[in-house]
Amino acid sequence: MKIQKTKVFLLFVGLLACSPQTQGGPGAQNAPETSHFNDVARYLAGLPIENPSPEIKRATESAFYKNHVALMDTAWKSIERSSLAPMREWKKDQLPDACENRLAFYPLSGADFGNFFTMLPDCKQYLMIGLEDAGSVPEPFKLSDHELVSGMTTLQRMVGQISIRNYFWTESMKAETANRYLEGVTPAILVFAARLGLNIRNIETVRLDNDGKIVPMAPTPREGRLAVLSGIRITFRAPGDSEDRTLQFLRIRIGPDSANPDKPEGKFFKQFGDFITMFKSAEYLMHFKLGYEFRDFVLARSSKIIQDDSGIPYDKFDSKWKLKNYGEYIHPFPLLQYTPQVQPAMKEAFAKERHPLPFAFGYGFYQGQGKSNLVIARKVE
Repeated sequence: MKIQKTKVFLLFVGLLACSPQTQGGPGAQNAPETSHFNDVARYLAGLPIENPSPEIKRATESAFYKNHVALMDTAWKSIERSSLAPMREWKKDQLPDACENRLAFYPLSGADFGNFFTMLPDCKQYLMIGLEDAGSVPEPFKLSDHELVSGMTTLQRMVGQISIRNYFWTESMKAETANRYLEGVTPAILVFAARLGLNIRNIETVRLDNDGKIVPMAPTPREGRLAVLSGIRITFRAPGDSEDRTLQFLRIRIGPDSANPDKPEGKFFKQFGDFITMFKSAEYLMHFKLGYEFRDFVLARSSKIIQDDSGIPYDKFDSKWKLKNYGEYIHPFPLLQYTPQVQPAMKEAFAKERHPLPFAFGYGFYQGQGKSNLVIARKVE
């Protein structure tokens, strides 16, 4: 996700001046229909709050917050128009059988819950992993006016990133998630969840223990969170749900340890035997030695993989997989640290068979209108 900034992004920033161990934590199932956490999510997203407390009502009356509401409305309209609305229509025909009660898995996700949930809206459990700090449970109503302006301005820039190009720029995310007032990727994830119409019932900080199990974690400063495999667990319901669903973001570095059964992260992933994986703007990590073990793990454990060309190399899908191609494959997008190689097998396959893709996906945003590519790989064995 590390690429050069664009003029259009700078202009937008100026205007704004992304198993058993995954179940909800204690008390999640008994959370009230309208919780404090849902009020927090809707406040961050710039949405109305039903029956606000005097504290919340005061927080919504400032000129700054009213401007925040307008900016969030503008950003979300852009996200819906360019990405999420056409994606919903497309998946009705092309991906109707998505989850089938499997875990939805999004490596190298950043805060991109909007695309993840829209692509896979019927899953019970969602797992996102990335290098970013998840942050603490946000409490915007406890912040001073100065602290709130600082935290919310950072949040506006994060949401602005995905409204402009439909993914997060890694270097920018490192800076934005270090904001000490609304920390980590959690505030942006909550914005997307609230704007998608989800009801947030519980939020808790978690970590992986030495056995690879997710356990609750006491409130911890950023330095302490970064010293362990920490994350956030969000329990929510979509409209019509009668049971809670779970979203977890874990700060895990993809490499040999993530597939090593003797390491906490390897023990954690070993629990999952069948999941749906999505790669999007994945920095081509699976193409290089650092990602080989993790790539093999994903191929062995996934029943379906949805990705652009930055995910698993096309020629690594053998006869066990049935592939369907969408959009147009031109060439890999050059990143700052290296230029990935063209995939001859993918180029040949797209020349023979490809289907329309009515939305930008991954780095294809920079290739031009209609130049994104997407592959759905289904395991057939």
